Amino acid sequence: MRVHGLIAVIFSLLLVQKLPAQVIGWGMNSYGQATDPYNLVSVAALAGGSYHNVALTTSGTVYAWGQNNWGEATVPSGLTGVKAVAAGAHFSMAVKSDGTVVVWGLGSGSTLVPPAGLSTVVAVAAGNSHALALKMDGTVVGWGYNAHGEATPPTGLTDVIAIAAGNFHSLALKKDGTVVCWGYNFYGQCTPPAGLTGVRAIAGSAGGNFSLAVKGDGTVIGWGYNTYGETTPPAGLTGVKAVAAGDHHSVALKMDGTVVCWGQNTYGQTSYPGGASNGHQLITAGWFHSLAFKPVCGGVTALSWFYTDQGFISGGQNGALRQYSDLPDIINPPWHPSADGLTLRLDFENDYSCAGYNPYTQTATADTTVAVPCGRWRMYIAWVGMGEQKQANYELMTLSVDGDPVGSAHAPGGGPGCNGTSAFMGPVVSSPAPPQFIDIVAGTQHQIHIDATTNDASYHTGAYYQFSLTFEYLGP
Repeated sequence: MRVHGLIAVIFSLLLVQKLPAQVIGWGMNSYGQATDPYNLVSVAALAGGSYHNVALTTSGTVYAWGQNNWGEATVPSGLTGVKAVAAGAHFSMAVKSDGTVVVWGLGSGSTLVPPAGLSTVVAVAAGNSHALALKMDGTVVGWGYNAHGEATPPTGLTDVIAIAAGNFHSLALKKDGTVVCWGYNFYGQCTPPAGLTGVRAIAGSAGGNFSLAVKGDGTVIGWGYNTYGETTPPAGLTGVKAVAAGDHHSVALKMDGTVVCWGQNTYGQTSYPGGASNGHQLITAGWFHSLAFKPVCGGVTALSWFYTDQGFISGGQNGALRQYSDLPDIINPPWHPSADGLTLRLDFENDYSCAGYNPYTQTATADTTVAVPCGRWRMYIAWVGMGEQKQANYELMTLSVDGDPVGSAHAPGGGPGCNGTSAFMGPVVSSPAPPQFIDIVAGTQHQIHIDATTNDASYHTGAYYQFSLTFEYLGP
């Protein structure tokens, strides 16, 4: 095994694969939107607009195809190092590795120019004519068309972990599993069902007036416009890990990689051509078409973790060591997995010196086993996070594979300390500089161990770690 560096603090773990694969499209294809012209094999993310699509590869390269009347499918020259994408009605968006946002297509030179100074962005969402950005600190920024308030997040909205945009409304998923919505609400698309909690994924459409959510038990909840049954999942649908919304149809990706569709089918957008085929990794929906990405060789679709935490108090344990694998049985765990265990985030509790809360040094670990399905692979490691800046190394994260250290990351240090708020937190840094990766082969199981500590009971408020792994197929 060859080690090439690595990694990061406060953390969320995401696995994506680069494999011999295909993007499968169905539904309206008048602009070629349901046909991948690039034969992409390394897809990390897919986004559907009205009649166009945007794809992000594991190398950070962006591709777009379909309708291009406003330049929405013409990726800006030199755009590289991208970590997230989104597609609006007639525009497209990308988040660069430096946390800045690039917009192209209709409105990119006027109403949809990102706000001056926008940075530390980790995700974007695109509506009909408005845009949203999720920042590293869990806050949301909106801009563009705002006649219904869709580009104005509610005052005080924090702790957001995912965002989505509808036609003229916006959605935010908070880390406590609740959903917040704002904007146009004529069809009730901005009124989540009473008591909706435990949500782990959300979706809206740049043309649709409805919303979707996936609950922790794998069921789907919909609300808003429902003339074509787009908010009414098929009876008995369970085991879902992701959803996508079109103009009047819905798409779900199950944990076993199968795809389920419902709603309007005028153009065949809910008639998935693969039958009961499984192994899909990604889905998206345009107004009247749908897409799915399926690695030919299969791949990692789920991870099960074993966790520990010590020095935490919000569960009533008064700093005692806890060991567990079944999170529903644990009160206020600091670990927050989603996407069937492929995303993992650790939130430290606010300390005593800054916030008058937790007096203990907090530590936490997570362990899992990964077996790549075939051939030779390269595992890349990337990270985001926020840490305390009073002293260097006050928050640390380390990652090991098969007992060999791969890398670490920490808060940069040198700041003025804290004043009871998160104002003195800053992005984490790592050494060596990215990209960091290791090469692994199929045929053996690989043990991943993550160890995080505050190193001190003082000077951190709002610290979190988010960790991402990307698996690239190198060949047989």
